[in-house]
Amino acid sequence: MDRRAFFRPSRRSGAPPLFEVLPGVFADGSRVRWDYAAARPAPLASARTASRSPLPAAADLSPYAPSDAAPWDARRARHLLRRTGVAAMPVSVEWALSGSPTETVDAILDGALALGPTPRPLWYNRVPPHWSEPSPIQDAFWDENWQWHDVWRDDVLRDLMGVDDPEPGAEAARAFRHRLTVMWHNHFVTHFESYNLAPWLARYWRTLERHALGDIRAFVHEVGLSPAMLVYLNGADNRAEAPNENYARELLELFTTGITGPDGAPNYTQADITEISRALTGYGVDFYGQTPTPLEAVFVPDWHDDGEKTILGQTGPWGYDDVVRIVFEERAPQIAHRVAALLYREFVYDVPHPEVVSALAGTILADDFVVEGAVRQLLRSAHFFDAATLGARVRSPLEHNVGAYREVGARPSPDDDFLGAVWWMMHLEGQSLFKPPTVAGWPGGRDWLDTGRLATRWEYTSWVQWWNVDYRALALTMPEPWNAAALAADLADALLGVPLPQDEKAALTELLLNGLPPYEWSPITPGAESRIRGLVAHLFRLPEFQLS
Repeated sequence: MDRRAFFRPSRRSGAPPLFEVLPGVFADGSRVRWDYAAARPAPLASARTASRSPLPAAADLSPYAPSDAAPWDARRARHLLRRTGVAAMPVSVEWALSGSPTETVDAILDGALALGPTPRPLWYNRVPPHWSEPSPIQDAFWDENWQWHDVWRDDVLRDLMGVDDPEPGAEAARAFRHRLTVMWHNHFVTHFESYNLAPWLARYWRTLERHALGDIRAFVHEVGLSPAMLVYLNGADNRAEAPNENYARELLELFTTGITGPDGAPNYTQADITEISRALTGYGVDFYGQTPTPLEAVFVPDWHDDGEKTILGQTGPWGYDDVVRIVFEERAPQIAHRVAALLYREFVYDVPHPEVVSALAGTILADDFVVEGAVRQLLRSAHFFDAATLGARVRSPLEHNVGAYREVGARPSPDDDFLGAVWWMMHLEGQSLFKPPTVAGWPGGRDWLDTGRLATRWEYTSWVQWWNVDYRALALTMPEPWNAAALAADLADALLGVPLPQDEKAALTELLLNGLPPYEWSPITPGAESRIRGLVAHLFRLPEFQLS
C-alpha cells in the first residue's frame, strides 16, 4: 500500500501536495518558505471513497525472526510501542531494543496481565439521593457526580501519559492495558450520558480492564449485567409483559456473532432476537441503594418470562445465563472469527487479512475463548512486523494527542486544566472517551480524518508544542544532534509513521538551519530551541504524522 498516496493521491500526476503548512516543502522543489495554506479536501475525500483491500503482507503468524531485510531496529520498535500503546519515546525505544522482539512483546503482555483493575474510588458506592430529597441535596450530588466523571477521565489520561511510570517497561505495560480497555470500550459500547452515573462508569471500566485479555464468554456475561449496559441498551426496561429487543439485537449483531459469518451465511434470525429478549427479561438496577448490592444489577423473578424459548435451535425455559451459553455453543466459530477480526483491526490494519484472521480464530477456539494467546501470537508474528504493516494505520485522536505530546519527550503537568484541554481537543477530533457516537462505536481508520478534523489536529499540535517541552533535550536524545542534516532526518524518523523520501529529508535540514550555515549549528545554543521547535511543528503537520 502506498501510504503517502492516501494523503497525496495526485502527487504522481505533478499536482501539488495535499498540504502546504507552516513551514511548507513544495512539490516543485522551490525554497522552503513559511505558508499557511488550507487543507485541500478533494484528494482526501477521493481517498476515503477508494476501494479497500488487505495489506500485501504474508499471512505468516510464526514468530518474527529479524533479518537483514527485516531488522529489529528503531522503526520496528516504534511500530510495536505505538500499536500496543500510544507513543514511542526515545527511552522506550531503547528499552524495547534491549531484548529480542519476542521478549519485548512478552514483557508488555505479562506486565499488563500483572496489573489489577484500577482501584475503586472513594465514591464507588455513593448512591444518588432519592427523588423526593430537596433540590439542594440533589444538585450537590449531581455536581459531585460530574466531578467524579472528570477525575476518572483525567486519571486514564495521566496513565497514558506516563505520569506515574518513569520506568519504560512499566509504562509500556500500562499503556497496553489502556489500549485494550479502549478497544473493548469501542466493542462493548456504552455512552456515559445515557446513564450519567460515575460509579457505574467505574464499574463498567473495571469490567473492561479485568477481562481485557481473558475469557470472552465470561466477559460477555459480566458486561451484559453491568448497570451501564443495562441502562444504555434498555436491559433494565426489559419485562415479561413488554420485552425490549435492543440488547438482544446488539448482543448478536455487534458483541458476538455478527450478522453473517465468514461464508456470508446469516448467523441468526429475527425470531432468535425475539426469543433472546424474552430470556433476558427480569433485570433492573438498584439506583437508590435499596438492596444489599447497591448500584448493581438486580433480578426480579416477577419481571422474568419463564416460558419456553427457542434460541439458535435450542428450546427450554431459558434465562440470562442460558443465553450466553447457547450463543457460544451454537456460534463458536463465528464469534471467534469476529473477535479475531477485532484484534486485527486494532493492532494491524482496519481491513482484516482473511488468512490471518482465520488462524487467529483457530487459536481463540483452541484456547476456549481466552484471547491472551491470540493477542500474543499476533504481536509476536512475522505478519505484525512485516514492512507492509509499518505506518499502515491512521492514528486515533487518543493516539495522536497523547503521542504528539509524549514523543517530543514531555512529561504532562498533572494540572486538571491541561488534561481537560487534551480531552476537549480529542472531542473536537471525533473521539469523546466514554461517549462513542453510536452502539457500533467509532468507525476508526480513515474515518478519523476529514478536512475539519485534520485542521483540529493541527490546532492541537500548534498548542501542545509550547507546553513544557525541552526541545534541546529532545535533540540530545537523537544519535547525531551536532549534525544538522542527521538531526533533521532522525527527528523525522522518530516522529513520523512513514519515512520521508531523501529529497524531503534534505529540505528539512534547510528548515532547521533557517539560514544558518551548517558549520555553525549547535543544539545547545539559545537559538537552537526555536529552530528545533519549528522543525517539529512542520513534522506534526505532515500527512505521515497521522499514521502509525
